[in-house]
Formats: sequence, C-alpha cells, structure tokens
Amino acid sequence: MKFLSWVSGAFKLLACLAPFIRGLIEAFETPGFGPEKKAQVMAAVKESLDKLEVPSVVQAFIIWIADLLVDRIVGHLNETGTFEHQEV
Repeated sequence: MKFLSWVSGAFKLLACLAPFIRGLIEAFETPGFGPEKKAQVMAAVKESLDKLEVPSVVQAFIIWIADLLVDRIVGHLNETGTFEHQEV
C-alpha cells in the first residue's frame, strides 16, 4: 500500500507540469514542424530539470510524464482550433 503515497505526489507533479509545458508549447508554436517543436519543448524541460539538479531517476519519470502531457495538450489545442494546421 506504500505506492498509494505516490499517487498524491504524481497528481501534484501533473498540476505543476501542465501549465509549464503549455507555456513552452505556446512559446515554440509556429505552423508546421510538429516533431521539431516537440523536440524543442522536451529539450527545454530537460534543461530546466538539469538547472534544478533533479536526480536522473526522477528526471526520467518527469520526462516520461512531460512527453505524454505534450501530446495531450497539443491534441487539445488542435481540437479546439487554438492551433491552425497548414497543408504541406
């Protein structure tokens, strides 16, 4: 049952990460080049974690969560029409 103590921490982490990641997504937004923009966002997350001297095991978990959040946030912004798609 000790794992249940992690649930609260995980939700707190999501609550802190989501606005930060959305800000990065919006800062790097330019029409097209989705994979490149995601790489920039993920690099910024990694750089922030390095500057905060977060242990590598924790970084791996946060980066995994951040990757999922980026996909979900971008998906939501696409669905709501916040981001416009350009035909290539």
